[in-house]
Amino acid sequence: ATPWIGRTVPVANTAIGAAIQGHFSPEGYTTARHTIEPDVSSIAAPVFDHRRVIVGAINVIGPTYRIPDDMLATIGSLVVKHAQQVSSKLGATSFERA
Repeated sequence: ATPWIGRTVPVANTAIGAAIQGHFSPEGYTTARHTIEPDVSSIAAPVFDHRRVIVGAINVIGPTYRIPDDMLATIGSLVVKHAQQVSSKLGATSFERA
């Protein structure tokens, strides 16, 4: 794998990019596997401000073998929980786009 320190993450074909663009499941998160690097998976959820505008996202990324299919929902719900906590600090009372 290529070191990512100091590099930006593309919006296209990434979980965090999809979350920032408002493309996520009814459960509140999105996933990506093997898109930027082989054998790398990620799960992301959007962060909202007080206007219900997406202003960022929280992303968990790791080797696919450490994020198996049967753990996606569990990890996804944790990412959503923390994204909602950050959103609440920004004044969000709803976690859906306006």
